[in-house]
Amino acid sequence: EDSEPFFEAEVGVYDVAAYMDILPLAMRKGGRAIVKYPLVLAATDCYGGLVFFVTVELGEMFHTCNLCTFDGEGIHSNFGQWNLEEGSDAFVQRALGITTPHLKALRAS
Repeated sequence: EDSEPFFEAEVGVYDVAAYMDILPLAMRKGGRAIVKYPLVLAATDCYGGLVFFVTVELGEMFHTCNLCTFDGEGIHSNFGQWNLEEGSDAFVQRALGITTPHLKALRAS
């Protein structure tokens, strides 16, 4: 079941929305996942296509919790450790700070 966004906004021509507890694709198809996404901010274009997202990536196998991004090509970047206790508001602010310049550069290209 899809999660309802707890935050929505527009950044230029893109829509952004933040979600909690998004399941990895492997789990959606009945598999086991070693990574979970407790917080996600996704940016979509006017067609609903995903162009960029920021997530807290919780790695259960190695007990990691990192702030990561994925662009529309699937390229992954790691922004270091994230403390889940900072909460969803702090996540949204940090994620927007990462997302906004990326979307401006994407729009200009």
